[in-house]
Amino acid sequence: MKRITEHRLVRDLMRRNRAELAKIEGEIEIWKRTYSESVKMLKQLSIQKNKLTAELKDTLRLRSNRSRKHRLEIMKRTCVAHVVQNNSQELSIRETSSENGRLPTYL
Repeated sequence: MKRITEHRLVRDLMRRNRAELAKIEGEIEIWKRTYSESVKMLKQLSIQKNKLTAELKDTLRLRSNRSRKHRLEIMKRTCVAHVVQNNSQELSIRETSSENGRLPTYL
């Protein structure tokens, strides 16, 4: 009887150990999957970050180029406006001076 009881105890202990081992192995597999999925996600996020950083740099570069072009356009318009304004002032001076019968004086 003693031997049968020991045999049952050993069998129960082995069964519990196998169940515990299977549970631990299952958790390990879950962690492995979670880890590999996390690594994949991290790689994807890193790639997205690099793409967005590159796009941002390109956008900023275009924006600064556009700003330079815009500044040049503004300068051109300003110069043209000054020329037009000077021409119209000159015309009004000529009209006034011709009405008065004298030539305009320029400084």
